[in-house]
Amino acid sequence: MLWLKICASRGLFVNIGGITLNLFKMKKITLLALLLSVFIGHAQPTSNAPTPPTRVASDVISIFSDSYTDISVTNFNPGWGQTGGVDSAYDPTGAGTNTVLAYTNFNYQGTDIETTNASAMENLHIDVWSSTIGAVLQFSPINNGTGATETLVNVTLNEGAWSSVDIPKSSFTDMTWDSLFQIKFDGQAGTNPSDVYIDNIYFWKSPTASIDDHSLNSVKLYPNPAKGVVNFSMVSNEALEVSVYDLLGKQVLRAENVQSQLNISSLNPGMYFVNMTQGSSVSTKKLLVN
Repeated sequence: MLWLKICASRGLFVNIGGITLNLFKMKKITLLALLLSVFIGHAQPTSNAPTPPTRVASDVISIFSDSYTDISVTNFNPGWGQTGGVDSAYDPTGAGTNTVLAYTNFNYQGTDIETTNASAMENLHIDVWSSTIGAVLQFSPINNGTGATETLVNVTLNEGAWSSVDIPKSSFTDMTWDSLFQIKFDGQAGTNPSDVYIDNIYFWKSPTASIDDHSLNSVKLYPNPAKGVVNFSMVSNEALEVSVYDLLGKQVLRAENVQSQLNISSLNPGMYFVNMTQGSSVSTKKLLVN
């Protein structure tokens, strides 16, 4: 609740969230920061997070995403004494095509998931949006197997914009991820409480070479090694969706509706994995770029 009161003898008063302040006694910069935090800090995203790349099922374990098949989440809002709540069906665009997790009045938040062995995964991905000035976000999976139970790691925030973050497993010191049963977001190191919106929470690993769908086995890449462009030879006339990854598993190129040729002039010389999707079929092949 916000109200204003003018008193000729004492000043101009504003009440924000139950706190009454005399604006005449505040410095301009302090007042501006306060008003920005009130009116901007409660903004909401109106666009969707970036769409995750196509991955074969064995290379990803998804907790919350409209792009992959999620494991079972048993409770998005367990009672951990947190200050805020969770809307697991917030739709940024209102189009009904994608939902995100809205953490409002957030200080920290847990999620209960089915016990999952993610020890083979190499990275964690999160898309996050917040306009709260001074907000800080940390994340940890929670494990009840071997190794450390949890290790909080900072998640990069871009104020008022989606931030797409990949965190290597090695950042979670001494964690094995062999028996995950909860995840935790923590905002207590920054502005507290804050509003945070989260999408595409998943663990992933680099594509495995030579794992091919039989219906795409006939697709050939040539020349290989290649420079500038690579050609695709295939039996079907259906277009391909192509994602190219480096040896660290980072997506470096993506193209849709590829019929016969892909421009790879932006790639540095080296070995890459080319992930091809055609309908429901997926294939990954190695490509050497000169």
